[in-house]
Amino acid sequence: MCPNALRGGVVLAALASATFVDAQSGVAPPAYAEHWGNHAIGPYNPLSRSRLRWQQLYEPSALPHGVTPGQRLSGLGWRPYYGGLAPNAPVLPMEIRVFDTALTRARMSSRFADNLVGASGGVVFARRTVSLPPITSHTNPADGFVMFLFDAPHTFRGPGLLVEVENSDSTTWMFQRQLDGCREGVSMSIGAYGTGCGPTTNFLSGTILSQGIRVGLASGPPDAPAAAWFGTGILSAGPFPLPLQLDPFGMPGCLLFVRPDIAVATTLDSRGNGEFVLPIVDRCYSQWAAVDPAANPAGLSWSNVFHLQDGAPPCAMSNVWRDRDYAQPVGYGPDPGGMITRFTWH
Repeated sequence: MCPNALRGGVVLAALASATFVDAQSGVAPPAYAEHWGNHAIGPYNPLSRSRLRWQQLYEPSALPHGVTPGQRLSGLGWRPYYGGLAPNAPVLPMEIRVFDTALTRARMSSRFADNLVGASGGVVFARRTVSLPPITSHTNPADGFVMFLFDAPHTFRGPGLLVEVENSDSTTWMFQRQLDGCREGVSMSIGAYGTGCGPTTNFLSGTILSQGIRVGLASGPPDAPAAAWFGTGILSAGPFPLPLQLDPFGMPGCLLFVRPDIAVATTLDSRGNGEFVLPIVDRCYSQWAAVDPAANPAGLSWSNVFHLQDGAPPCAMSNVWRDRDYAQPVGYGPDPGGMITRFTWH
């Protein structure tokens, strides 16, 4: 949770929180529904290689809340890593298979066939050529998933799930696409995404210190009063989905990315810079607003978003893969963790 008191400022307000609910889709692992992954999967992943075999195991705790035996899975997709933009639109020959399994990470093998012993399921997305969309920007970890709808639903029997992807082009192509992933054992991850608005740069970033995290705004309006917003939610704020366009409030081209649980007042210096030092927290997002009469009719400019994740949330997943000679029976791995996945179901 973000702290309720922060060094260098005074708490102004605490706003009502909201929970994102989607009855027919969810993220695996569930803890990654509202934050970017702590590990980039690449360049060997199903969206970056035209010759590849990939097996991804999801133990029961890694499956989205709501995926229980009897649910009919209707699609899945993976989220490109927000720091790895890819303007190209590659074409891949892909087949996806889904299996119910009692396999665990401790028993997962580098031999593909061994991981399917006792599993039930099969092809859900028959081999075909797919054109991937270009990756040009990211504004929210709930968005941006490249989804694949199944030809027919797969009735989930449990307890766990194994997804197998096979890309089978006659040539070996590699695309510069990384996917958001999770890996247990990562101690801390920080980053920035989105864009600010206004006539100044308004760039927000952070640095890990021995006593905490320094979050600082650079190149904002000089000597301006400002407010640093902190929150743990980036999918919704009350009834409003995030990011929220602020055009109706006199701030055209500006976006509110973070649910504002806490606001802290400060004043930027003569260079338009300001900073706070946060204690280490589980998860926190920050976005800054500064008074700037030249920015828009409302007189406010906004920054991008900084995020902090301390420690790695549970990631009961494992994967095995092989690229150019993908038809070989033995792959590389198993590797702990894997791709953050969105599933849809009935």
